[in-house]
Amino acid sequence: MDGAGPLVRFFRVTLPMITPAIFFSLVINLIAVFGGVILLDRGNSFRGGGAPFDGYITYWMFDQWDLGYAAGLAWFFLVVVMGVVVALFAWSRRWVYFPDREF
Repeated sequence: MDGAGPLVRFFRVTLPMITPAIFFSLVINLIAVFGGVILLDRGNSFRGGGAPFDGYITYWMFDQWDLGYAAGLAWFFLVVVMGVVVALFAWSRRWVYFPDREF
């Protein structure tokens, strides 16, 4: 820390220490983009308006009564979300700093 300027301290000390919080926020917000987090909220009744894809599934399920197509869309949605999350976890090994993990 001796002789390090504010930018060096930020990029070499502060940023690595907050990368786990950044990673958690990134995962939760990426899932929320697809509308999956709204199901975890007990105070909010699910109306299908959280994300466009959820609205599309709700349209096919309740307006068109095509339950098979809606179920297929939901499974596709699950595969896409899980693929994004698994890729994000695989990529996190390169940039998320965990002090208890040995390299």
